[in-house]
Amino acid sequence: MIFSYYKGLWQQASPLARATIPWDILRGITHGAVNVLPATLALYIAIEYFDATTLQKSAIAGANFMGLLFSLPYAAWSPVIQHKPLRCAIPMLLSAIALVFAAFATSSMMYTIAIVIFGICWNLPIPTLTSIYRDNYTDLIRGRIFGVTLVFGMMAAIIAQILGGGLLEFTLDRFRHMLVFASLLVLTGAFAILRMPSSSTTDERPGNPLRAIALVREHHEFRYVLIAWFLFGAANLGLMPQRIEYITRPEYGLALGPAAVFLIVGVTVDAFRLLAVQVWAYLFDHFEFIKLRIVMTGFLLAWVLVYFNAESVPQLVAGAALQGCAFGGGSIAWTLWVTKFSPPGQTAQFMAVHTFATGLRGAVAPLFAYWAVDAIGLEATAWVAAALMAISMLMLWHLLHKRRTQSRR
Repeated sequence: MIFSYYKGLWQQASPLARATIPWDILRGITHGAVNVLPATLALYIAIEYFDATTLQKSAIAGANFMGLLFSLPYAAWSPVIQHKPLRCAIPMLLSAIALVFAAFATSSMMYTIAIVIFGICWNLPIPTLTSIYRDNYTDLIRGRIFGVTLVFGMMAAIIAQILGGGLLEFTLDRFRHMLVFASLLVLTGAFAILRMPSSSTTDERPGNPLRAIALVREHHEFRYVLIAWFLFGAANLGLMPQRIEYITRPEYGLALGPAAVFLIVGVTVDAFRLLAVQVWAYLFDHFEFIKLRIVMTGFLLAWVLVYFNAESVPQLVAGAALQGCAFGGGSIAWTLWVTKFSPPGQTAQFMAVHTFATGLRGAVAPLFAYWAVDAIGLEATAWVAAALMAISMLMLWHLLHKRRTQSRR
């Protein structure tokens, strides 16, 4: 059945898409394996090996979001390079070099600077890569093809976490070998992107990054969805650290150990994300995006209500499963949703605005969440987050209703 699905997808693909897919899968595998570094392993090394300061740990944890913020000026200025794959490959090369410096770091400061540079450069190509997807994959199959890439990437991420964690468990000093190997994976991913076919980009010119921000003012629906996304995205990102606090701290009544935390927050979420991604990919290609985004946000809202009111492990697992299902759709929607709104020649600019907004909320939302927990408690903070998600769903429903009213006229 799975083979038939992939075979049918391949048959629907254009010659341009078929020339892209194998290289995109290779890129996805390397991306999935390396992407666990800034989120987990790099921070673990900073804490356990370098005894990093709070400021250094915060910088490492926020490096990805810094990269998303800087992706806006990079998307504006990088068209000076008239080859989209090369635009993606250059910051990836810098990422690989930064990882080598991190591998040979002799102090926490040197290690932190290298990892932060890696995290920033690692996220710069995202808007341009989305533009390549817009060029090479048709609307009918774009979501499903990207879903295939995600499946390979998620499997690589799971394997990388198991191997990386086992390697560090054996001896922490082996992190140097791990980072050098990761730099080779980054270079492999850059090579894969360079092998992707790319259309001419003569219609693009370097410009002022603020011109991309002007798109928010000029395109009403894009602005409206971006605001709704900011609301539920900030609520979700703010609660991400709190989901661990809730199940580990004794004052919340659960106080689970590391094995249970890994099972709930890691394995359960990733497993359901993997199971759900192809379903969401199919729906992305065949259904109206606004409807789909409402349903995805509904899964996130259900996660908050179930997880942060759970009093037992089965309830926590149920909540984590809902979050994993939402993340499966979110992975598709986050990367590709601008292709539903942007003119073909402006996809990278639209995506840069979206990544900038993600970086902004990713930088501030956890801080506000911790402040709210101190002020009103975790349970009330979770209810506030749930309310923000509900408001964003109502905003999207209003936009959908407005579309239908206009279409009847």
